[in-house]
Amino acid sequence: MPERCIFSIPNDISHLPLVGSAVAHISSLAGCSGEEAHHIGRCVEDVVAHIIGHAFPAGEEDIITLTGEWTDERLEISIREKGTPYDPGVEACPDKLQGWKGVLDGVSFHNLGAAGKETRLWKRPSSSGEMEADPAPETGDAPPPSLDRPFACEIRPTRIDEAVEITRRAYTCYGYSYGYEEVYYPDRLKELIRSGRLSSFVAVHDGAVIGHAGLLFGDDPGIAELSLGFVDPPFRKHGIFKRLMATTVQEAERRGLIGVKGQGVCTHPYSQKSVAFLGMSECALLLSHYPVMQFTGIATGNQVRESVVVLYRYLRRPEPRTFFVPEHHEGAVRAIYRRLGDVPLFGTAWECPAPGSDAGAGLAVETEPYGSARIRVHSYGADTLPSLRTALRDLCTRRLEVVYLSLPLTDPITRWITGTIEEMGFFFAGVEPSSTGDDRLLLQYLNNQVIDYDRVFIGSAFGEEVKEYVCRCDPGQERDA
Repeated sequence: MPERCIFSIPNDISHLPLVGSAVAHISSLAGCSGEEAHHIGRCVEDVVAHIIGHAFPAGEEDIITLTGEWTDERLEISIREKGTPYDPGVEACPDKLQGWKGVLDGVSFHNLGAAGKETRLWKRPSSSGEMEADPAPETGDAPPPSLDRPFACEIRPTRIDEAVEITRRAYTCYGYSYGYEEVYYPDRLKELIRSGRLSSFVAVHDGAVIGHAGLLFGDDPGIAELSLGFVDPPFRKHGIFKRLMATTVQEAERRGLIGVKGQGVCTHPYSQKSVAFLGMSECALLLSHYPVMQFTGIATGNQVRESVVVLYRYLRRPEPRTFFVPEHHEGAVRAIYRRLGDVPLFGTAWECPAPGSDAGAGLAVETEPYGSARIRVHSYGADTLPSLRTALRDLCTRRLEVVYLSLPLTDPITRWITGTIEEMGFFFAGVEPSSTGDDRLLLQYLNNQVIDYDRVFIGSAFGEEVKEYVCRCDPGQERDA
């Protein structure tokens, strides 16, 4: 079993001597000579000093955690922190840190998503041969461009080597609280862009990336999500976010997509209002969707999970379809589609059709990294309701905060079965349009949560109507006698 020592320091250079002496002592315990231990301590101290100087904005207080782990064959020092994201594939190791090559056998760098970053340094006793190395971290951003001269900004497609700049913009705007965790992994963003799953655009001012937005493609080939949209706080009053969003919609139109969708947080209404000019309208309100988010430059005082409003816009008129909407939700669903500019036919099956005989074949359960889960009913079977109860009980036992359920609006059984499902505690969330005609009715279940709807901020009058309807459907809300 390896031996281990863990300690933490504030991101303050006054604590650097402690790092050097602690790492030197750990190295001695691992069997290094006195001189080796001293040099290893100085090397790690230099790396931590570089992190403090480049990874954290001035005045930002945080913790850096160091772990020493050793066996008879190897000593490893890891440094974990939540400073500005970094891509070692783009930025070379600074010259002043090159001294590690004469002391250590290897250095590697790892992005950990919302958990921050980790730098690992290791030493093998009596090591020989060529050293392994990944560059030690340099996490400094270029200083903000001057605003003294007239403002100019270019919106253009993202270059692959700018993935780390997207990561840094997310960090600047949200810390490590942004809901789509892939944004904190430059390598994953590169793969998304290369594969075509992310059509990415950046805003560039004086050669520096100051904003980003993109089209994120999922399972529906005819719909993309307006996603990863953020602008550095000092540049938010120049209309850059609107220009980025307009560019992504133009790209969606160029590709011939049926529609685009997006999410707006409900801690504040600004992101919702900033896309109002695109003609998008609310189609769902997903409560408690993300963990608590932080917003640089926006005072919210938010200490609860983040709800989101889902917005949609048809770019091309869909083919005629017939939906079987539960009678008690017909008014709300009809109003949503009317606002979207669509008029689907509403079926009125007078008797509930018999479900299919394939037990359990049409239920899919997916957990999300946000403390939430989704259950999707593809088709109804004889054991749909028992299977749904079992899945819900399992998810609640695992302490998932919220469970979303989507039902096929094209299946007549949806019109009849929804009321029974709502007796389990599910309630109305909205609808999910599709490019293939497989539109969905969305329900949601809150696991021991009570929503303060007065803290759910909506950016339009119709969005307020949707919120009020969701609130009336929520069984957790007290009703006046």
